[in-house]
Amino acid sequence: MSKMRKYVGLGVVVIVIVALLYYAPTIISYIQNPTNSSNGSSTTSYTNLTLRALPASEVDAKTIEFGDTDYTFTYSTFLGYHLYMDLPFQSKDYTITQGETYKDCGVEIKVSKIDSDYISGYVVILVKPTVQNYMFSQFHYTKVNITLGWTQAVNISSGLINKTNQYWFSYTHIIHPSFYEPQLTIRTTSQSNNYVVFYDETIRDFDIETSVYKIDSYYMVIYVKPLY
Repeated sequence: MSKMRKYVGLGVVVIVIVALLYYAPTIISYIQNPTNSSNGSSTTSYTNLTLRALPASEVDAKTIEFGDTDYTFTYSTFLGYHLYMDLPFQSKDYTITQGETYKDCGVEIKVSKIDSDYISGYVVILVKPTVQNYMFSQFHYTKVNITLGWTQAVNISSGLINKTNQYWFSYTHIIHPSFYEPQLTIRTTSQSNNYVVFYDETIRDFDIETSVYKIDSYYMVIYVKPLY
């Protein structure tokens, strides 16, 4: 019986040794590169968007925000496959091909699929940022979100002369019997001014340029850059 146990024990040891030798490359690779599994799924850093080509009277627009910039994408199949990208104060039009990659305006766009079904033609794109704050790095704008009735304090710096000024921005309504007018107040430590503003309007005052990007009943988005 003791000899049998020795043979069984020896057999188990041999099996373990063979198994270790067989899987050694895999084990070593895993120890040396413990993050391989996460690196293999790098596409998780992309945002997946499906855009449909709809009749001219309808728009299938998808908006995503990376850092200080909103990117809005639409798709058209009129005279080719066209992808449109709108961001603050500029627009881009790409004639796209499946499998192509486009890098522009602080993002990378991969055209994953161009196809159609019983509803309409559509495109699937993968988008990820290449720059965290595109509007600031490219144009020196600072994005400011203002809620109706609130005041937002912002430091605006100029790298050219190493100067920083503080500004206060407020959003209110001027109420009329049948409508209201959006009002933006810009204030410094020494002076203040009120402006009736509308979408896409630009104000140059107090040594800054203030551009209205979005505005609704309760919310305003402006971009501000120094003129000093």
